[in-house]
Order: sequence, then C-alpha cells, then structure tokens
Amino acid sequence: MSCHSQPPIINPDVPFTASIDGGLQDWKTITITGRIKYDAKRFHVNLQCGDRAGADVALHINVRFDNRPSYMVLNTCKNSAWGAEVRKYEAPFHRGSTFNLVIMVNPEKYKLLANGIHFMEYNHRMAFGQVDTVTVDGAVRLSSVSFQNPMAPCTPPRDGLPAMPRYSPSYVIPYKSILRGGLRVGRNITVQGMVHPDAKRFHVNLCYNSGIALHFSPRFDENTVVRNNQVQGRWGTEERSGGMPFSRGQMFTMIIVCESNLYRIIVNGVQAFIFNHRHQNLRQISILDVDGNLTLTSVTS
Repeated sequence: MSCHSQPPIINPDVPFTASIDGGLQDWKTITITGRIKYDAKRFHVNLQCGDRAGADVALHINVRFDNRPSYMVLNTCKNSAWGAEVRKYEAPFHRGSTFNLVIMVNPEKYKLLANGIHFMEYNHRMAFGQVDTVTVDGAVRLSSVSFQNPMAPCTPPRDGLPAMPRYSPSYVIPYKSILRGGLRVGRNITVQGMVHPDAKRFHVNLCYNSGIALHFSPRFDENTVVRNNQVQGRWGTEERSGGMPFSRGQMFTMIIVCESNLYRIIVNGVQAFIFNHRHQNLRQISILDVDGNLTLTSVTS
C-alpha cells in the first residue's frame, strides 16, 4: 500500500487506461465520473491484471443501451475465457446524463454504487490483489477517475504480535476542513477511518456559520446513530432509527450524498440512512467537522 493517495485523473481521454497505485486492497474505492453520450450504445469499465492485450479481467462492468430495457452486465475473463454473465435490469444510468460510479473492494465481493445509490454486488472470481489496472472505453466522456486508499501501510510484526496499522498523520482528530464553494446537489463527501476498539461515539458534522446542517453521530454507548441539526446553539429533533452499521475496532467507508431534498448516507457500500434538509441554503454549508473515538484515514469532498 502507498502512504499517499493516488491523485485523481481529470478529464482523461477515452479509451482510458491507468495503473492503480499499490493495486487493489480491502476497502479501496475507485470513483469514475463523466457523461454518457446521447447516442450511446455501450460503455465498459474493467479492473484487470496489467494493461496488455488479453490481460485477465477481474471485473468487467458493461452498460448496454442498445437493447430495451437497458441493462448492465458483470463478468470475469480469465485465460481469455469469459465466465457466466451476471445481468442487472435496468441499467442505473441513462443516455445523455452525467454518471458517478463507485467501485468498493470488499474482502468477499465488489460493491457498486451508481449515482450515490448502492446498486449491486459481484463476488470475487479471482484474487483482487492481482488487479493493478483500470480501463474505460465506449460512449462516454470522462470527468475524473479517483482512488481512495483505506489506510497507510502496516508496521512489521514485532515479538510475534500481529502487524498494527500505521495511519497517515495528515488527519488529526478533531479534524476540520473547508468545503470550497459549499455544498451542492450531486456533491459527495467520503470519510474513511477506523473506529477505536473502546469507542463510545464519534461524529461527522456539516456546518455553516450559525449552525450544523447535519450532525451524524454513531453512539456505541447507546447502540444507535443519531442524526440532528443545530441552529444558533439549539438542537432540533433527533432521528435515531436505522440500527448501527458501524462496529468497534473495524474500518469503515461512509459516503454522504447531497441530493435536492435530503442527504443520503451510505456505510460500507450499503445505504444506511437519509436525512431531510433542514438548512436549505446548501452553499452556506462550508465546513466538515469530524471528532470522537476514531482514527481518520481518508477524506474526499
């Protein structure tokens, strides 16, 4: 693994090929954004082993508009032989529209998010550690391809003890950052980290000058996740339904998707919560605040 996140690739040409720094690993995510052409018939994304012709393809995602209804095909190609197709009707994307595809690597499977929504899963058919290349081809224009590592390298074992993760020092708790330009519909914020083994609670806040638009607080001492807002020091009505998708001592990836009427909150590839906007002026929401019993390993916005 690399200590530093691989920089995003902006407005690349299609066909597109890029190496994945450090290869795939547990909870690594690749985010691909762009626009589908109005006359599109197909486009595909491959996670593969090398960039040579005929390379093994661990994950082939093929979006097809040349049939009604449109659909998505997932497959694996090993030793030049394709496996059994997995098909999903209808495709989550549309001709002429922008798209956001997130591929999250889980120890057992790939999880796919389409425009911020958990869409489908695909079990590993070959070891994902062999994958070191991403390619995109077909009827799309790409805006960006970005990579998020779950954590920095592990320290070597000592005295027979298991290796312990060593985290990037750039994310100090409490953590605050400026959301340049404020929020807008379609903006995603991704927070990755590790919950402390003895954690009581932590929070992720989206703030503006006089309040908190979204207070998201997993509370292990209460076994619930609280969502709320605050205006001039006064808290609103708490929302507590939905269970506890976080675990003490475990890594997590959390994505906050800003939509026109609500926030959609995805935890480890699964939609876990929604929270209706209580502060309507999204552009005023310009501060991300993270604090509590966690180690923060990556933040992208």
